[in-house]
Amino acid sequence: GIDRAAAERVLDGRPAGFVFLGLAAFLDDATLARALDAMYDAAPAGSRLVFDFDAMELASYPAALEMMGPAFHMREPERFADLLGRWVPTGDGVVPVARWRPDGAPEAVPDAFWGGIAEKAA
Repeated sequence: GIDRAAAERVLDGRPAGFVFLGLAAFLDDATLARALDAMYDAAPAGSRLVFDFDAMELASYPAALEMMGPAFHMREPERFADLLGRWVPTGDGVVPVARWRPDGAPEAVPDAFWGGIAEKAA
């Protein structure tokens, strides 16, 4: 777990940024929920979380899945926002990363990787 007293001393009530990339796919739903919940509890109001999820679209790429191993968790995009628990996605929402604020037209790639930014309300 997170040492909340240490987090409070370091952050001193200031909002923080949490990077949670490349992790959700290796956690089952219950463990993922506990991890995100612990970060939320330790985060001062106004903090943000950068996250990503791996979509079921990856099932079309068996060679990639083989590299990830049997504990790799793909999820349906409709579930992503709910998996964040109390973290609230920003206005950009949870989107395929190739469509995250593209400079011009997004690349034509599979929607296998989704992500976004969520925040703890002030």
